[in-house]
Amino acid sequence: MTKKLAFGWVLHQHQPVGNFPWVFAQVYEVCYAPLIDALEHHPGVRVSLHYSGPLLDWLLAEHPEYVAQIRRLVARGQVEMLTSGYYEPILPILPEFDQHGQIAKMNGAIREHFGYQPTGLWLTERVWEPALPAPLARAGVRYTILDDTHFIMAGLGSQDLYGYYVTEDQGHALRIFPNPKVIREAIPWKPVPRIEETFRGLYDAAHGNPRLVVLADDGEKFGSWPDTYDRMWRRGYMEQLFTMLEANSEWLETVHLSEYMAREEPLGRVYIPTASYAEMMEWALPAERSALFSRIHHDLKRTDQLDLAGFMHGGTWRNFAAKYPEANNFHKKMLRVHSKIRDAAAALGPAKTQSALDQLWMGQCNCGYWHGLFGGLYLADIRSAIYQHLIHAEAITDGALAGNTPTVTLTDFDCDGRDEVLIESPTMDVYLAPHDGGAIFEWDYKPQPFNVVDTLARRPEAYHDKLLTGKVKIVTPSDPMAMPAHPVDLDAEEVEHEGEAASIHDLVQAKEGGLEKLLHYDPQRRAVLRERFFAATTTLDDLVDMRYEELGDFVGERYDYRVEGTGADALVVDLWRDGTVRDGKGALPLRLRKSVAFDTHAATLAVTYTLHNAGTRRLRTQFAAESNWGMLGGGHNPMAWYLIDGERPAETPALDMADTATGVREVALVNAGAGVRVTLTPGTPAHLWRFPIWSVSNSEAGFERSYQCSSVVLRWPLDLAPGDRWSVTLRLAVGPAE
Repeated sequence: MTKKLAFGWVLHQHQPVGNFPWVFAQVYEVCYAPLIDALEHHPGVRVSLHYSGPLLDWLLAEHPEYVAQIRRLVARGQVEMLTSGYYEPILPILPEFDQHGQIAKMNGAIREHFGYQPTGLWLTERVWEPALPAPLARAGVRYTILDDTHFIMAGLGSQDLYGYYVTEDQGHALRIFPNPKVIREAIPWKPVPRIEETFRGLYDAAHGNPRLVVLADDGEKFGSWPDTYDRMWRRGYMEQLFTMLEANSEWLETVHLSEYMAREEPLGRVYIPTASYAEMMEWALPAERSALFSRIHHDLKRTDQLDLAGFMHGGTWRNFAAKYPEANNFHKKMLRVHSKIRDAAAALGPAKTQSALDQLWMGQCNCGYWHGLFGGLYLADIRSAIYQHLIHAEAITDGALAGNTPTVTLTDFDCDGRDEVLIESPTMDVYLAPHDGGAIFEWDYKPQPFNVVDTLARRPEAYHDKLLTGKVKIVTPSDPMAMPAHPVDLDAEEVEHEGEAASIHDLVQAKEGGLEKLLHYDPQRRAVLRERFFAATTTLDDLVDMRYEELGDFVGERYDYRVEGTGADALVVDLWRDGTVRDGKGALPLRLRKSVAFDTHAATLAVTYTLHNAGTRRLRTQFAAESNWGMLGGGHNPMAWYLIDGERPAETPALDMADTATGVREVALVNAGAGVRVTLTPGTPAHLWRFPIWSVSNSEAGFERSYQCSSVVLRWPLDLAPGDRWSVTLRLAVGPAE
């Protein structure tokens, strides 16, 4: 008996923890709502749906009728639901306890709201590691979907991707479905008649044998990606596609993957290496290697040697933790909070433990842990949300673990082979890196909760090369529901290929001109307590652009240290370095000591700098204490501003504005929306430079500038005779925005 070609269509919908409510609402209107309406009017089109927990929570609160609509489609057998980690985590990087907890939470929500017991799992960003089958099987998962890249890396060919396979770890079996490019790159970019031809070719090639083709992709592609709403819904692309699927039911059927798995045998056993989708593995490489990888792949494609490209693969997802120390910080903070919750569980009791776990799991949402075309690491609000939830989870455990007593831990927090100093209390956590200039790289204010040092350094990205070519189209972001300036027929030429729309991966455009002028890079992380030395002729612009000459050897270098005292108001971390400062005649030896005294009750610290000219001639230079603050000040945020000596600057109040001042006795950065204020009070009036840190990143709509933090530089002129010492105390305080 000749069997139909089976088409398994899986749609994944997600919005990250911390995304703006207006984004949820906008994507709902242009994508989520019309998609379900279309399915309701085409009962012959059967699909598998996945909604991440953050999006599901929003839908339940804002559009319960939409959830009820999906439940009706499930009840009539048109939709099957997929599970996942509730808050869309990268599962392999979690402790198994959290893997199971997040999956169980999603399973419970699907049973409650859709009346369905899922057996398939949407694997976030298709990040696969060979040990996954065991924990997934123990969590009750029977199957998941991986890209064709995964299977090709395992040695299979493109002709082997039409069905499903079995893999295992330690005897725990898991079914895995390939997601071949042939359909993924066709829908929704190619005209519907071309897609019908592709399906027909696959059917004919099966010669009556069972064959399944899977399309597993983001639902947002169907309306919220750039320039897709009009094509999908106003010009009827999705109506044509659904009608074509139903009209060819004699030889083409839409199926649920669980249904296909129940009726057809696997194609065989396979073992998949560590992988994700091809673009993700390219993005995970260091910038220079990523650009080279892209050029090689392009050359192979141009010379019709794509068969060789199958033997190419980039980095693994975990490499983002090496590429971006800030992403690594998330992961290690998450693991530390996980351990604290497990240690405190007995004392907390079930209710508080679950509350802490929910906050922890929200802080595991993947989007801020990486960056590619969509990755949210460059988005300050996404990063801030992750920290807020992790800090909240930690705060729940504080009373059960240490009471009101601050703790000092010397440990290799970030797993780089060198110890950091962790000061933790019910009011604040302050993490210092003696090997990195004695800088503070995390300062968590727990009453809110908020990490005021949530920053991101400016780094090269592979896509920056495209900006420097000058071949970038400048676009103005517009309403995705607006009609395009030049509407064209579905079957007309929309780009260089007949009838095809441009994929988001092919767009080269920017939201504003001149972004190449912002391509400046930081040699170290943007942190607090960076000590710089520079010439009197150095300007603010020199520092912003990192084109000034650093005269000292203190930034990012190792400091010796000791910890003194144990009380909440008697804790001191003493750091010092014997370094040099250059002048026109050579390098002069200088001892720089910074003694950091903590008042953990008040969330303040006092830094006393002592500089000793250990040389044999006079030292004339500029000394600066730099601090970088992640206070969500982008977009001229009206809820965030500077106070200089108690006054809001008339012309440049916003945290993303630059300015200078002299004789400054106090600088404050306020975010009334977040409810947090940072205050810097130098014991000796200082010259002030302040400026925003802008990075240039890629996004769905093109290149854009992204505010990362605000840099505050307090500087003093030094004139030290041989043997002389100079001191200044800088008080730093974090508190509520009153």
